[in-house]
Amino acid sequence: MTYKELEDQMNKWWVELEGQEQAFLEQATKVNAWDKVLIENGQKVTRYKTLIKILSSLVFMNFLYITVKHFFMSEGNANISVAIESGSTKSSRSKNDSDLTIAI
Repeated sequence: MTYKELEDQMNKWWVELEGQEQAFLEQATKVNAWDKVLIENGQKVTRYKTLIKILSSLVFMNFLYITVKHFFMSEGNANISVAIESGSTKSSRSKNDSDLTIAI
């Protein structure tokens, strides 16, 4: 191999290397863009997960509130029904002062 052939071969490799470098930089740019998108989406998922936990706690608290209200309303209706069936026409207090029975 002559010096000229060696130089030509090195120039050919150099051009190929520059092409590969350019392809690598383009691919690295795309990977960096996707990496940024994935990080942002991961942060959104974390925020949504926190929000869902908060909202589910609020829904559960509202459910408990409604359940308690329903229970007390049912108890009140039961007391009214008993008073109506007994034929009483005056209001009375039960043993627990918080329960007021109104007879009709």
